[in-house]
Amino acid sequence: MLIIAAVALGLYMYNKGPINVKKARAIHVAAAFLYTAFKKDSIAANKKYTGKIVQVKGIVKEVSLNQQNEQVVLLRTASGDASIYTTLEELNDLVKTGNPINLKGICSGIGGADADLGLKADVY
Repeated sequence: MLIIAAVALGLYMYNKGPINVKKARAIHVAAAFLYTAFKKDSIAANKKYTGKIVQVKGIVKEVSLNQQNEQVVLLRTASGDASIYTTLEELNDLVKTGNPINLKGICSGIGGADADLGLKADVY
């Protein structure tokens, strides 16, 4: 019975497919709060947000394209140099610097900072 249950669970997980982020439930959080949570207690924030679907509300700090020609949107945080770093699946001309926005996606956690260059860590 145990082997059958393990095989059934394995087949279910294999055939489940990718998460549909657009339809999935998300943790709602403000960009400034999300960044502060990671800076204050990164272990607790990793448990709560990393690998989870989050919907982040914030103000667009910067819009650009990465090397794969994907649109990158940085959201403002309480720390002027650090941002919530997001990569969009599709280009969107409506995203403008200074405008409020809600973005939904999978949180990857906080990146590394570089004190020598004066760079603070971003949340991805």
